[in-house]
Amino acid sequence: MSNLGLFTNCGIFVGPYNITGRSNAVSALLQKEIRDRSYFGAAGRIKGTGLESVAFSAAGFYDASKDIEYLLHDVNTPVSLFIPSTAGAAVAAGDRAIFFKALEAGYQRGAAFGEDALFTFQALGDQLGYPVGIGHVLNPGLVAVTADNTPAASIVLLTAAAANQYVYGVLHVTSISTDEAIVVKIQSDALVGFASPTDIITFSSKAAVGSEIAVRVAGDASGDTYWRAIADVTVTGEPCSVTFACAMAIR
Repeated sequence: MSNLGLFTNCGIFVGPYNITGRSNAVSALLQKEIRDRSYFGAAGRIKGTGLESVAFSAAGFYDASKDIEYLLHDVNTPVSLFIPSTAGAAVAAGDRAIFFKALEAGYQRGAAFGEDALFTFQALGDQLGYPVGIGHVLNPGLVAVTADNTPAASIVLLTAAAANQYVYGVLHVTSISTDEAIVVKIQSDALVGFASPTDIITFSSKAAVGSEIAVRVAGDASGDTYWRAIADVTVTGEPCSVTFACAMAIR
């Protein structure tokens, strides 16, 4: 019997926290409502699709430096799950990403005396205007960026965003070592060399750890199929180190 996959190196981000290294269980249940659209005179029942939703959970070992229960005060916290495409391999640019804004959240931690402190985190999302992003990783958030205008990870070849589609993006800044602000952009280009990139999404400037799901951007007829995330650190005469995860979706 062949081994179809090992779920060992996913990336889990909640707001500004990377909880990958403390988690040993994660799941995401994606659903879409089925509504009754029947009317008088119809020959039979007519069904239609309603709102979509996601139920996310993660569990593992409690880490006081990543006290994510504080995020329960903000129901708009971005949550992301990065899934490696190769069994046992680390997450890489181009791998599957699922991200959403948490509409409801729950948190539990504790254990018996002398046992490991454990936590369980649940989040639900179904917000209009910010649907579940099912897309691709642009930067897995594993390596710090240390120079201005640095592409965060490999260039990813995807489809173009048609005029009737939108581009969605999520950003998790998990560490930053400078007092200066950084700006992360999602760019596209028609060629792999990015000789003339177009800024598709520009996230809000970040001077500290934080997270954001950007306002969606309408597609166009440019036909660009190459995508990347780039960091503009705008630091002069000062060393910097910024770690962030970024993903996008076209829908």
